[in-house]
Amino acid sequence: TGLYAAKENSSAVHATNVSHKESRPVVPESKKDQAAAEADEPEMAPRWWVSMIIFFAFAFGILLLMLLTLSLLQLLVLWQQRMTADYLKGLDDAAAAASEHKQEKVTKEMVEEKRDIDAKEVAHLMSGDHSRF
Repeated sequence: TGLYAAKENSSAVHATNVSHKESRPVVPESKKDQAAAEADEPEMAPRWWVSMIIFFAFAFGILLLMLLTLSLLQLLVLWQQRMTADYLKGLDDAAAAASEHKQEKVTKEMVEEKRDIDAKEVAHLMSGDHSRF
């Protein structure tokens, strides 16, 4: 009886293995070739010039988008440069107004002290190059 039960179990296991293998669809080679041909669908594909038009349309769109981005960036840079120039001009005007009195004083002193330069001052201006001469 034990041998008979073991035989029944092994045939049941064998039956499940067979049914498991049979549950996978078996596709013959001719059907595989037909499935690959249907996946390609050459008769449904667009003509080559349609693909080229799509490619160039996207490339042109990307180019226009880049040009738009660069022009906006150019406007931003020009605005920043204009703001910086206005700020610096304001600083220059303030500095000029503050030092205008000092400059008048310096020019008056220069006119009063205008005289000839002696040899020692020339040597000093030449940064010691007088020893070569």
